[in-house]
Amino acid sequence: MQLVEISQALSMQSRILLDVLIKELDKQKMVTHMIGRDEDVGDIGKRKDKLGSTKLELKDISTVRGHHRINLQVKEGEVLGLYGLVGAGRSELAKAIMGAERITSGEIRIDGKPARIKNVQDALKNWHIGYVSENRKEEGLILAHSVILISSDMPEMVLLADRVVVMKDMRIVGDLPNSRQYEGMSSQIMHCIHASVRDVNIENGVLAPQGA
Repeated sequence: MQLVEISQALSMQSRILLDVLIKELDKQKMVTHMIGRDEDVGDIGKRKDKLGSTKLELKDISTVRGHHRINLQVKEGEVLGLYGLVGAGRSELAKAIMGAERITSGEIRIDGKPARIKNVQDALKNWHIGYVSENRKEEGLILAHSVILISSDMPEMVLLADRVVVMKDMRIVGDLPNSRQYEGMSSQIMHCIHASVRDVNIENGVLAPQGA
């Protein structure tokens, strides 16, 4: 963890004010202090080694919210993690797929066929696409039958996703196969977020300068 590498002490406000030396904590203890309980991460069992054909595809999608020429594929049976900091555009992109945000150009394809999704009800009834909101209090009622989940919890993302797509400023800045090794994945994800899109190529999960 970068916090452990560069810090000597940690000050945290959760249910109690905590001031402690970093060397006295491990990752699990930090999480426990942050959320006020032990972290409970379930076992999802063995995933399929072989994925199916492309189920959902975005081709040069731009939206009224500022996404520009987003290209993305999700295979049948694949758990795709969509990660980014606040304002990266993850939730807005998912809502655009659902018909809740206006798409200004580009094409959505489902099972290889163009799909014109009119609204959330159309997405659920005719295309069998759902969305689980992070903001359940305000948006949960319209999203009862869900098949898509976006998580801002990086450990959960590394545990569940087959592939992690990283977003920043309404653009995709990384597409990483998930090794399920938290330290390595978190480092690659944050590298994608903080590196310039023009300065980074991602090939087979390896970050490299353009032209390398």
